[in-house]
Order: sequence, then structure tokens, then C-alpha cells
Amino acid sequence: MIAEVLVGLEIKKSFDYKFKDNLFLKEGMRVLVDFAGKERVGFVVRIKKSSSQRKLKSVLEVLDNFPAFTPNLLKFSQKISKYYLYSQGEILEMMLPLYLRRKKILRIQPQNFSSQISRREEVIYLRENITKTDRFNYYKEIIEANLRNNKKVIICVPQKEEAFFIKDFLEENIKALSVALLFGSERASSQFKEWLKLREGKAQVCIGTRFAIFSPLQNLGAIVVEKENFFGYFQPEKPFYHLRDLALMRAKIDKAVLVFHSDFPSLELYSLLKRKKITYINMFKEIDSKVKIFNLEDYKLGREALFSGLSLEIIRSYLDKKKRVIIFWNRKGFANLLRCNLCKEIIKCPRCGNFLSFSLDKHYFCRRCGYKNKEGDFHRCGRDYIKKIGIGIERLQLKFKRFFPDKKILKLTKEEILPKNWDILISTQKILFLKSPVCAQLVVFSGIDSLLSWGDFNSSLEVYHLLERLKEMAREELIIFTFHPSYYLFQALKKGWEWFYKREFKERKAWELPPYSHLAKISLRAKREKTLLKRIETLKALIEKQSLKVASKIEVYGPLKEKASSKKLSYSLVVKAPTYNIINKILKKVLEKFKKSTTKLSLIIN
Repeated sequence: MIAEVLVGLEIKKSFDYKFKDNLFLKEGMRVLVDFAGKERVGFVVRIKKSSSQRKLKSVLEVLDNFPAFTPNLLKFSQKISKYYLYSQGEILEMMLPLYLRRKKILRIQPQNFSSQISRREEVIYLRENITKTDRFNYYKEIIEANLRNNKKVIICVPQKEEAFFIKDFLEENIKALSVALLFGSERASSQFKEWLKLREGKAQVCIGTRFAIFSPLQNLGAIVVEKENFFGYFQPEKPFYHLRDLALMRAKIDKAVLVFHSDFPSLELYSLLKRKKITYINMFKEIDSKVKIFNLEDYKLGREALFSGLSLEIIRSYLDKKKRVIIFWNRKGFANLLRCNLCKEIIKCPRCGNFLSFSLDKHYFCRRCGYKNKEGDFHRCGRDYIKKIGIGIERLQLKFKRFFPDKKILKLTKEEILPKNWDILISTQKILFLKSPVCAQLVVFSGIDSLLSWGDFNSSLEVYHLLERLKEMAREELIIFTFHPSYYLFQALKKGWEWFYKREFKERKAWELPPYSHLAKISLRAKREKTLLKRIETLKALIEKQSLKVASKIEVYGPLKEKASSKKLSYSLVVKAPTYNIINKILKKVLEKFKKSTTKLSLIIN
């Protein structure tokens, strides 16, 4: 008999290995094979009687007594591979817990699975912002309905802490419920233990971060994606993917109900809503708070509006009435830049060349590579000449303590339980991820213009979501300082979220940005810049040559130099095409011809 085997490498071809007829081997099982002279873990995707290949090698060892992958997971991996242009072997390896990616023996004691009831998949968008209990009760109803039909459920959450919270709620409210927690960043042994519970059918519900979408559940009845517009649902390491895309794929394969939740939909989901492709359930509760936008051109507020007489007087007026104030300040540490007053040089990290920052806890540190130095002896002119530039959250707290010495002023830089007594809370975006919502009568946002200047076409959407969430925290008033008060994003705060989405689509259509086009970013990394530039110019030439064979307009931008690790440089190209199928077809042909040699290639399709 012949086993068709894939390996977890950038090779899209499968390889045939022979095995004896009396050996128990099924599709979805892991095997140990000799691949290019090395022992590797392979994944069996097909069993057949004959092969067109000659001189077949034998399977060295069968690692599993029962398939690690369900039939639907094999189909799922194939679909991901076609969509994201990675090999199916790489995808299958990514789906496994860390423990099973190595040459480990797997012994499963599976329970009997009943045959699936024929059903039609359905996609639901649940819009909700505050009342977690109502939302969780809705999930409870979905789970109970599936349990009655012997169906299982996956719940994906942005962060681990939320998984524990939902697990406690469900176990308190559903008798004899068995829940497994599956996280991609968990210790290998703990991750495998939870994965095994799911594969053996001992858990009915899987809760976890984006890795939970690969849960080996059979008879999957429903998938829930909490806070679907969360930026962290994009997998930043190779193979790249977005959870939303994978959830739609898996729900279709398993014919499962798919529930997306968020306070405001992603543009992709909004597009489905407008085309009436999904069911809309609205649990959103509007907050009646005022929004005041101050035009910095009209006031002589100096370099920093937050310390002007106007803003301090507004804050003082609330504090005098025993009311709380939240100041949103998305700059960590004490100072963002360091400059030598003697040689006027901006001081860079001696390890990776990135700009150094300063904090009261870490002292001198690098945000990119993690370099730390408490002494300040890294600059040739000495620490006495080092000037700290910029205002981080630590410096801001000290300044406000001078303005309001009798008030309790806290800073929030990590997820923690806040004390009950405070007057002013200064926070970064961490305030958005607290278990319990925080509110104040006044919320002040200064520095918004720097967020809008991000080199990302999604910046307007992300800042709008941020403003709406800050608006919910403001029980009376949200104050914004900006040089661009007429910008459509600020108008949307009064005209409503649907007005903003329509305007955002109009802007994107005018500039031919997604969803009116598709973008692909191809990055190359290498140690030597000369070699890297030569390779990326070769890649660009291949793309342009392949683009000539397509009738549609194709644009290629770059090469663009990017930040990389301390040991490697990175350059990227951006390819723009009118449809996903066109960009997929071009890149598939190009990547087949391009020889990577000593360079590392990564690919993101938007």
C-alpha cells in the first residue's frame, strides 16, 4: 500500500511512501519518513494502492494510533493553502499543538462519534457593546442547542483572560459541561493536554485565542468569534492568516453556525451585512454623551494642547464637582526619544540601530530588540548630555501631579484591577481590554492627529472604533483636540456609525483600496543588504513580467525598506490588483519561479 505524505516545508508537492498491508495507517495520521536524508514528521493525506513514482522509500514509523486530523480538518487545510498560497504541509503543521510537531508518539482513546445531522451553515453578526451577560446567555443558548444534537462548539477570544471568564460563566450555567482551553502561546505540555481532550471527544466546548479555530473537534455545530474587529486576530508570523477568513472557511466545511460579535463591524462584515448575506442581531446600547472638538488652529495652545490653560480649566471644573476624568495618552514610558545635547545626535540602540526610549522602570531601552541599560554608558559623550524628548505616560503623570497635587492620579499601562478611589486616570489603549469597563464623566483625547497619520489605509477605521469606545466611557463629555476638525471621521461621531461606514467605502472606492481592490505584501529578509536588494529587484521583475499576461491593471510598489530584527534586513513589495483571483494567480506563478536561496520570504494578502 502507498501513503501520500506532506511535510511541513515550503514544498507544495506530496511524496509517496510504501508501507506493509498489515500496518494500521489512515488518512490524517502522522508518520516518520526519510525526507532528503533527514527524518521528518509527515502527514498522510491519502492512502492508495499504486504510485507513479519509482524506488519508493518505506514509512519509518507510524506515530499515531488514531488520526490526529479529522477528515474536515484535512479539507480545511487544503482550502487555507489555496487561499493564502502556502503549502498544505505548512498549514497542517501549524494546526498541530507544539508537542505533536516533533517526533512524539500519540495514543488516542477516541469515543464513538454519532453521524452528523444534515444542516445548513448560517452566519450571524451580533452587535453588542456593554451587556456581557446578555451576550453570554445568547452563547449559552447556542451551546445547549448543539449539545442536544451531540454537536460541539468553538469560541475564539482576543485574549486569554477573556477565555477564563467565559469558561467560568458557562460551567456555572450549564450542568456537566466540559470545556477545553486552547492557546497558541501555551506551554507545549499544557497545550497538548487540552488538545487531547478535544480530539478524544472529552470536551464539548473549545475556548481559546485564534489557534482555537484549528480545534480537532468532530461534529462541530457552531463557531463564535468574540470581538471580530480585534487587530490581533491576524497571525503576524508565517504562515499568515486572518481568523475571520478561517472561521468562514471552517463553518462552511463543517456546515456550522458562525457567530461574529463586536461593537462595530469590520468592513468585511459590514459588506456582508449590506448584501444581506448574514443575520443581524442588535444588542448595542447607545450612550448619550456629548462630543466637543477643539480646533487647535483657533487656540494658542502651544506645543501640547493638554497642558494649555483651556484644557486644564476644563479638567479642573470636573474635579471641583467631584467628577472623574480619563485622559487617553497612547505613548508608553517616560520619553520616546533621546538626544545628546553635546553632539546633537539622536541616540540609537547599540544592538539593532532603533531609536532608544526611556522609562522609569526599564531606564534606557529599545522597543524593537528588548535592549536595556540602566547606567546610560552606551553613548560616547556620556549620560550627562542625554536629553529626554517627548512625553510618555509616566512623564504625563508627574506633570499632572504638579497641576493637581491634592488629587489621586493613576496611570494604566497594563491590564490590572484598578483601585476604587481615583480622580484622574491616564491610560494607553490597555484601558480598552480591562475585564470590567471603566467610565468617567469626562474623557480627554489629545494627540489623535498622529494616529491618523499612520501609513495604513485602515487607520481611519481603527481610530473611529477607538473614538466610539472612548465615547462610551464618557458619561457626560468626550473632548478631542485636533488640527483637522472637519475630517469626516469627527463628523461621524454625531452622524452615526452607518454614515461613517458609507463614507469610508466612498473614500476607498475613490482611491481603489480594499475591498475595491486586493493588496499583497511580499517581504524578503536577509543578512546582507546588497544580496537582498538584488533578490527583491529580481522578484519585482518576475511580478511585472507575469502581470503583462493579465488583462487587468496591476500595480507594483517598492522595494520599501522596513524594520527587521537586529540580525536581518527587510525589504518589501506591494502588489495591487482588482480581484483576489487575479492577485492569487500572479503570485502563484511568480513564487513557483522565484528561488529564495539565502533570503526568507513572507506573504500577506489583504
